[in-house]
Amino acid sequence: MAQAAPDFGLRAGRETLPASAPPAALAAFVAKANAAVRIEGLPDGMNPRILDADKVAHLVAALPSQPAATLARLAGHDLLLDDPGLQVHAAFPSQPNQPVTLEIDEVQGQTVLAHIDAAADPALARSRAQDAAARFQAADHAAPQGDAVRLAQERRQAVARVWRMNAQAWAHAAPSDLDAKQAAAAADAAISATALPPRGGTVPP
Repeated sequence: MAQAAPDFGLRAGRETLPASAPPAALAAFVAKANAAVRIEGLPDGMNPRILDADKVAHLVAALPSQPAATLARLAGHDLLLDDPGLQVHAAFPSQPNQPVTLEIDEVQGQTVLAHIDAAADPALARSRAQDAAARFQAADHAAPQGDAVRLAQERRQAVARVWRMNAQAWAHAAPSDLDAKQAAAAADAAISATALPPRGGTVPP
């Protein structure tokens, strides 16, 4: 009789779920995680923290077939879905059905940080980087007073992060492409320009 895979969990934000949970529970888990990070007035595809439910489902379905050594390190822990290296965010230029080879980077207490050993889709990376750049550059920087100012700033910061995420993937996939290098540099500058202190606090030194 085949040995059962070690039991482990999934983490998104502050929430956890057994990796063996049924598809409906997994979908609800992702929806709840996304609701906690959604930004008013911003499409999910321009929010770097939104998880893609199909990508997550594909990843979780592939986990039991990972090498025994990988499963042993996952056992009793929670895999952090928020880690960009897992390529399960909606904004990341990856396809939901790509091959999955999980590489564990670090175990921090209960939480496992890992990445997927798979290349991003270069055409998708280029397209999304260009879309994010256009949205960022077209943004109205003059915002109303009060909380609306902060919300507008958070939208611009999120778009800048999506721009950089995709520009870096594009540049990595096409190292000799000057447009990709320029896009990555411009996205880095946008990130610097949109740095925000946390709500209710200041930027750490």
